[in-house]
Amino acid sequence: MSIFRDGKPFCDVHQINFEIMDGGFLKLNGVFCGPADCPRCLEDYQQRLFAGKIDQSQIPQRFAAKTFTDFNVTNAGQRRALQVARDYVERFDDHLKAGRSLVFCGKPGTGKTLLSSIIGTALLRKNLRIEYVTVAMLIRDLRSNWSNGGSEEGRLSQLRNLHLLILDEVGLSFGTDCEIQQLSEVIDLRYQLCRPTLVASNYGLNELGKFLGERAVDRLKDNGGLAVIFNWESLRK
Repeated sequence: MSIFRDGKPFCDVHQINFEIMDGGFLKLNGVFCGPADCPRCLEDYQQRLFAGKIDQSQIPQRFAAKTFTDFNVTNAGQRRALQVARDYVERFDDHLKAGRSLVFCGKPGTGKTLLSSIIGTALLRKNLRIEYVTVAMLIRDLRSNWSNGGSEEGRLSQLRNLHLLILDEVGLSFGTDCEIQQLSEVIDLRYQLCRPTLVASNYGLNELGKFLGERAVDRLKDNGGLAVIFNWESLRK
């Protein structure tokens, strides 16, 4: 709550005075607000809003606060992975217009989920709709809708409206024909709407077809689809 003290607005939460500017209004991070709004209170509110976006996106909490500076670079492969990820965020408008997908493949523990999450968080800061989901989580969601008397359509509708879907742990499932069909349908749906998908897997590019279907993999390649091979040793100790 803000009051006036010594002729200036005063926040009794943060115990600070703050200045009025821009013709009687406070402007913080490009947002105009009333002269009695404390900038610290506004920052806290914006942080709570963003925390809500993180929760809704399902980006893992372990990586939610990470940025590109947290991705360790010690070799040429990691340097290229970081460069591709930065470019994907910086030029996402172009990638979105082209429906250009991104694939991270390689050894476990090499930073695929970390870098995928960093991309997701950076795009959330641009007010874009992002969701992170593992294959196991997605299959469980689709089956749950069906077993509860509903259909997959509700979940598919959520997925189709995302600016970017991050599909992680491809290959860590049973790989049944039904699962392949469901995953292929998700990727094809987004392909038809020109919506990019970020796929991360511990398997090689040539093995993705076993888990997504060859048709879906071909969709990921379309219009200059990008791929990064994480072929260094695990970063976990």
